[in-house]
Amino acid sequence: MHIIKKVYMRFYFYIIIIILPIFIISLRGTSLQEYTKVDWKKGEVTSFAISHLHIKNGVPINAITQIPLSLNAARLQTYTMAKEKALKNLIGTLKKIPIDSDYLISDLIQNNKTFKKRIAEHLSRSIKVYDYPASQFSSACKITLV
Repeated sequence: MHIIKKVYMRFYFYIIIIILPIFIISLRGTSLQEYTKVDWKKGEVTSFAISHLHIKNGVPINAITQIPLSLNAARLQTYTMAKEKALKNLIGTLKKIPIDSDYLISDLIQNNKTFKKRIAEHLSRSIKVYDYPASQFSSACKITLV
């Protein structure tokens, strides 16, 4: 009985030694930089995005024009970029929600001006935006539509 226990312990030890590094390597490079989820129970859609400062030679730069910026201006730009990413993902998710078996919300937005106007009004009233620093060099934005 004692020998069998030792064999099983060695087996589990080798499995952990072999599988754990493979698992860790497979996770490398993946993170939750952006996500959008629909919570049907709460009736809300949440979108999250992170934007990082662009730094060249130790100086923050504009992400588009590559012109050097002050640290505060670069942080404001990362907040704006994170907000744009989160809003784009939120709207993209909303457009994919099916109305029935043949139509999506995007079809209704394109074909019905009244619906387009009403959904724009609802979005402007019901969106909650939370901006916050994600780290020293990145900003995050969480947008919730209730």
